[in-house]
Amino acid sequence: MIWSVAGALGGEALLFAAVGILLFGIDDLLMDVLWFVTAHKRNPPIVPNVPPIVKRHPVSRPIKRLALFVPAWDESAVIGTMLRRVVDVWPAESLEIRVGCYPNDTATINAVQQIAAVAPHVRAIVLDHPGPTTKGDCLNGLWDALQAEQKAGLLPVDAIILHDAEDCVDAAELAVYTSVLATHDYVQIPVIPLLRPDPSMVRGHYADEFAEQHGKDMAVRDALGAAIPSAGVGFAMRADMLGRFTQQGAPFNADSLTEDYELGIRLADFGARGRFVRQLSRDGRIVGTRALFPRSYHEAVRQKTRWITGIALTGWDNLGWDNSWFGGWLRWRDRRSLLVALVLITSYVALLLQVVVIAGHWWTGHAVPPISGAMRDLLFVNLLILIWRVAMRCYFVAMNYGVRAMVGAPIRMVVGNIILMQAAWRAFAQYWAMLGGAQQQWDKTRHEIADRLEPDDIGLMDARL
Repeated sequence: MIWSVAGALGGEALLFAAVGILLFGIDDLLMDVLWFVTAHKRNPPIVPNVPPIVKRHPVSRPIKRLALFVPAWDESAVIGTMLRRVVDVWPAESLEIRVGCYPNDTATINAVQQIAAVAPHVRAIVLDHPGPTTKGDCLNGLWDALQAEQKAGLLPVDAIILHDAEDCVDAAELAVYTSVLATHDYVQIPVIPLLRPDPSMVRGHYADEFAEQHGKDMAVRDALGAAIPSAGVGFAMRADMLGRFTQQGAPFNADSLTEDYELGIRLADFGARGRFVRQLSRDGRIVGTRALFPRSYHEAVRQKTRWITGIALTGWDNLGWDNSWFGGWLRWRDRRSLLVALVLITSYVALLLQVVVIAGHWWTGHAVPPISGAMRDLLFVNLLILIWRVAMRCYFVAMNYGVRAMVGAPIRMVVGNIILMQAAWRAFAQYWAMLGGAQQQWDKTRHEIADRLEPDDIGLMDARL
């Protein structure tokens, strides 16, 4: 009887998991199809110094001066290295650099001021209240300070760039921003997680996910004119458009854990025109922002918890749904992580129960109950979908990091699933606490920064991608 009960539970779990995997697999296959059919609309690999966007559209609103916003709480270990790279590769005559700091974080303030002592266009903006608050609150403080500076006589700024304190900026970014923002309101470039130094399965799963997300999904959004969500880094927007946007309130949602994602969606809802631009520099490098993502399991779970809470839960509350079927479908894909985690948990439970049932029947000498023909067919279809998903993931990983990097991608997919399952559980608990009145704070992860980029870190891209 024990084995019968376990078998019945296992059968129900298997059915739920198999149907869920099939539905999510069809959802992903639709995005794959759109990626193939929009190939002719995607950004061709180009040299940013001569972008075809400018050739197709007249330069009606030239970008001459930019401001870089870097929100920073407890970033003294990395902010100095990040700013030195910015100062080295981006021309000072066209750039203002503003780092948002808190009065109770003197270590970060001192690190910024050391760079400012030799680079006058760098400045620490100390907020009038202690931290941590949220990244959105810090960015709002930077925007307010910039407005005050311009009223006091600072040269007008045409565009705002967003980066984090651990980013390795790309020397060609400014060329992309100035060309695209001549005809559009905001632009996002790819995020390329670094695998070195000290790679790990946890750090590698970020590289795999961003390779596919920013190689396929974001490219489809751009090709079909959908809203482009901001990644919070490698993102630039026109200052005049942001000024009009602030008439509805502060530009960044200080009550959100993913104010960057919400910003891109809210800008599109406001009527702003955005682009996701994946381009090549003259040396064959993908023009994108590079950074070391967490390598520890605990840090990855914390970060994914923040993303799920902000996008799938509070993002639903703050943004609602798009009225168009395509926009609504994209928001569903952005928010489906909790259901994906539920299906994954059920899948592993079903697998464990099946193993227990088979072992129990073998131990007692009873025949294992056969699987129905319909279930066998469903499992076979899911197997084909899984093979396709692994192949697509390996393709995009190879395009970003080379063939050697794609070898471990299937294993890293399992690691990513485990992280997602725990993060989803923590996100639900965190959201429940928020409903009870818990205050949101900057639950940041500990950051590392690469002192220098190795040749294998630059991210070469196949011209066909």
